[in-house]
Amino acid sequence: MDDRHALAGVDLNLLVALDALLEAENVTRAARRVGLSQSALSSALGRLRHLFGDPILVRARGGMAPTPLARRLREPVRRTLDEVAGMLRPPGPFDPRAPRRFRIAVTDYVGLVVLPGIAARVLGAGPAIDLEVRTLDDWNLPADELDRGALDVAVSFFRDLPPRLRAEHLFDEDFVCAVRRGHPAVKQRLGIRQYAELPHLLVSPRAGVTGTVDAALAARGMARRVAMTVPHFAVAPAVLARTDCVATLAGRVARLGARTAPLRLLAPPIPLPGFAVQMVWHPQTDADPAASWLRQQIRGHAT
Repeated sequence: MDDRHALAGVDLNLLVALDALLEAENVTRAARRVGLSQSALSSALGRLRHLFGDPILVRARGGMAPTPLARRLREPVRRTLDEVAGMLRPPGPFDPRAPRRFRIAVTDYVGLVVLPGIAARVLGAGPAIDLEVRTLDDWNLPADELDRGALDVAVSFFRDLPPRLRAEHLFDEDFVCAVRRGHPAVKQRLGIRQYAELPHLLVSPRAGVTGTVDAALAARGMARRVAMTVPHFAVAPAVLARTDCVATLAGRVARLGARTAPLRLLAPPIPLPGFAVQMVWHPQTDADPAASWLRQQIRGHAT
């Protein structure tokens, strides 16, 4: 039989009594230490004698003295109780100086507009922290990986969130239109008809040719021509700067792109629904101080 299974019939509270008896070498004083009556601790001593097949304490001049076996047990018992107490103690706050590898999943959009700031906060907090970033497939939530603990957190816009996961709203995003400076057809503003007639650049990770804009135009009996698709937001500004395409981009992406490429940003000529960026995690990590710390760093940068 496994030694651990043999413990099933043992009252482990006896170790607390044994520790007190070995420390005090007196039943009355040991009883006061553990908050028991003298008779209860005397009963515990009797059970310990039966368990170990040893008197544990014997009468000696001036009181009681531990047997040779009891003296050998003193340090292992104290060490065991300290370890058990440590396991039961609520975890303290995460120390960023401690080694830890965090795993997060983000879309291309989040990687471009939020990840650099998150990385600066997380990696700058301690020299032994590592950050593993995985790319999300479009807007699909990696629920299975969160369930298995393979991911600490996922950050993106998610259409469907299973109730078993926790989610926190980080910020809202809107859309703006972007064209190159000096565009021959676009002046101060975009009209809806002109907008529909321009060639469009669409960021589409899966190479699809429809998006939010198409639904809004279709509701008005209109359509556009998607002249080009690209798989990543980071590519769009450079392409726009060299073509006569118009792109309808998430506002933060467009503003970042305008810093490095000669772009003009304009309001869309039709109302377009924005989207919310969320942080999602599994509640099994709620009690993990390190995972809580990571979420705080993400929250502090993204909100």
